Amino acid sequence: MVHKRLPRIHITLLAIALFVSNFVGCAVGPDYEAPEFPLPDEFLNATSEVKSETNVTWWENFQDPTLNDLIRSGVRENLSVRQALSRVNQSRALADQAFSELLPGAILNGSYTEAEQVAVRFPGGANKFRFEVYTGSIDASWEIDIFGRLRRQLESKNAEFDAEVADLQDAIRLVLSDIAESYIRLRTAQSQRKISETNLDLQQNSLNVIQARFDLGVVSELDLLRAKTQLSSTQALIPTYVAEEKRN
Repeated sequence: MVHKRLPRIHITLLAIALFVSNFVGCAVGPDYEAPEFPLPDEFLNATSEVKSETNVTWWENFQDPTLNDLIRSGVRENLSVRQALSRVNQSRALADQAFSELLPGAILNGSYTEAEQVAVRFPGGANKFRFEVYTGSIDASWEIDIFGRLRRQLESKNAEFDAEVADLQDAIRLVLSDIAESYIRLRTAQSQRKISETNLDLQQNSLNVIQARFDLGVVSELDLLRAKTQLSSTQALIPTYVAEEKRN
């Protein structure tokens, strides 16, 4: 029986392949595990019915077009939301870059040159030569992630991207709550002012009637003082509602 020896280059390539296969599944450092937080089985005043979907446009339940416009413009023009969105775009680009480092890369180079040269062959005469030169090259590279450095870097960038997205959502929620709260306070102050102004007119008419009856001796001075006090209290409330409207 004749045994054929493998060429030296084949043995070298086989050894490299086995070495890479042993370490390609390894990664530097331990795998990330999300921390566990102890939570109670039931919450205080919890109901048995739990909605699977959350109303993300809850402000539309008020059916107020003005509030809807304020919400849209506030989120669009808020500086904190813009900064958070910019950080999200930046972290997404860094994550894409980290993923691209796992793939083979190539660099293409090309150039074009056009020139004209004058060559004198005979006395008193000249010949012109025009020529064009095209050059091109390609450089390929691929870093094999043997120890998992690039994969850990990609995991880190993806985690940073998720964190920036969460920050953006928090910024939007804060803007939504601030706008809605200020708008509701404004509408509440306006309604209370209108009610107080209506009550003021009614109480003024009632005071006029009581004053006339007091002049006739039908009612006592206590009834007259009670009507005046009630009117003064209502008059004192109106400036506070006006000030609340101006603050919002």
